[in-house]
Amino acid sequence: MPKRGCFKTCAAETSLDNCGFDHHSPDEFVKSQWQDCTKSNIFLLYRWAIAIFFISIVTYSLYAHINIYHHAIGYYFIYLTDIGIILCMLCTLLGAILATIWHFHLADQDMKTSEMPTIFKIYWITHNTSFILSLLITLMYWTVIHTPEKALDLTNFFTHLCNSVFMLIDFVVVAHPVRIMHVAWPLLALVIYGIFTLIYYLAGGVDPEGNPYIYEVIDWSRLDVVLPVMCVIVIFIVFLHTVVFWMYRLRVYIFNKYFTKKLVIAEGQSNLTFQSDSLDNVNVRT
Repeated sequence: MPKRGCFKTCAAETSLDNCGFDHHSPDEFVKSQWQDCTKSNIFLLYRWAIAIFFISIVTYSLYAHINIYHHAIGYYFIYLTDIGIILCMLCTLLGAILATIWHFHLADQDMKTSEMPTIFKIYWITHNTSFILSLLITLMYWTVIHTPEKALDLTNFFTHLCNSVFMLIDFVVVAHPVRIMHVAWPLLALVIYGIFTLIYYLAGGVDPEGNPYIYEVIDWSRLDVVLPVMCVIVIFIVFLHTVVFWMYRLRVYIFNKYFTKKLVIAEGQSNLTFQSDSLDNVNVRT
């Protein structure tokens, strides 16, 4: 891990400079942490594989919602689970599109000192938010909402377990950073969803079984329950995001310690900024 202590690292991360989305290496958003060249066919295939996976989950869960559970389509969009899986789909699909554009059109450009493109910032927000929400949804569902009476079917398996597992895999694979101050985005998503559930309740909205709430733990007729639950969820999101930040630091540490012996350059790309100590450690891939 970095030599400076945890407290110094956190203090540096909580500076105002880290609230924004500037980053010295924008190309990290279209590359894997573990690839040893400027572009990778394997990473590109992986990007589309995980995007197709989440597209399939959304498609199946929507099909099950209508044809297996026989619920009106509108109910699909009131649940945080379904909103979260849609966000995962949009995030991974955007990541696949950006990786494709990079692979075929931009990989020969030096982006080490380039300004962060706006679309990269949008991807950064969606990845950070969808990952944290996926972890939250999985942990909250299996510890608070799920009961033995509820069937463990494919929909539950894919939307309440595979969501966080595959977003965790994606987190390990990608190269872009995590910033502590970006916890604001999943918190903002939670606030927006909380406001939506309140408006839904005040408007007389019900769940498919006719209950006057979306989730029983967010029943606005019982403020003595809802407000503490919301406070606990806020604290839990901050905790999850902090854990993810240190997982990111560990990922970079492992890469720097065990996987930076050689830098491989694709043929015809000579405008990279080298940071290795010796050109003896550089291979040219033809």
